[in-house]
Amino acid sequence: MTRPTSPPTSRPTSKTTSKIDLAQVPEQSGSRYPSPFDEPCRERYFKRLGEAAGLTRLGVSLVRLAPGAWSGQRHFHEEEDEFLYMLSG
Repeated sequence: MTRPTSPPTSRPTSKTTSKIDLAQVPEQSGSRYPSPFDEPCRERYFKRLGEAAGLTRLGVSLVRLAPGAWSGQRHFHEEEDEFLYMLSG
């Protein structure tokens, strides 16, 4: 005779999270690309939300682009990933 097993349960954790006040996160602009490669990225404005949240292993930025501006030059990373989530445009 086998005993019935109960399904695993998940319980919400009681960790407290706080919201990032976007108004308090400084906005930066431009890029660190050398000239002339910085030209298409000059009208890029961003807030480093990951730093504001205290993240150490994940970078999160809120980026606002002027019409025609680039978020960055084509590039790659050998030991990390990068993704983009576009809200409009």
